[in-house]
Amino acid sequence: MPAADTDKPKAARAAVAQNPQARAAQLRATFISKIAPYLKGTGKHKNSKSPYRIGVVGKDLLADAINKWLPGKPVGKRKIKVEIVSLKDAQNANACKFDLIYIGRTVNPATCKTIIKRHEKLATALVSERPGFASKHGGIQLFISNNKVRFEVNHAALKRQKVRVSPHLLRLSAKGPVK
Repeated sequence: MPAADTDKPKAARAAVAQNPQARAAQLRATFISKIAPYLKGTGKHKNSKSPYRIGVVGKDLLADAINKWLPGKPVGKRKIKVEIVSLKDAQNANACKFDLIYIGRTVNPATCKTIIKRHEKLATALVSERPGFASKHGGIQLFISNNKVRFEVNHAALKRQKVRVSPHLLRLSAKGPVK
């Protein structure tokens, strides 16, 4: 058994193994933790001793997987800490204490647009699976193509947000769906 799974109850692992959608969401959550080291923000909470903070806005399978599987996983020398962020706090940019915010599919388009606008100059990477997210000024859009997790990086949006993106990550970026 892999060391990463030893801290999870057997029943939870069995349930994920039997549910392909939950397994796919777990893989996408892990993907987020793998791209996180390639995003460098600026700010007081971005030091090597503090946890890597991920905020989750909205509810969908990926939001559940992030909340369930990522806490305690490493991002470089930092450990991930996941927190649920209310729509109100996200829209008011009270979520600026995070290194990365995942915006779920259940967040309506107008609210998503407000969240993006309010975080425009904060050093927090915004990530979503919403079609067109990257083309609508979001930071990183996740999508599935040919049964693989892919992502589109909106370098201009992340630059405005004072998030530096590794050239390695930019080279792997692909155009995501807009609808």
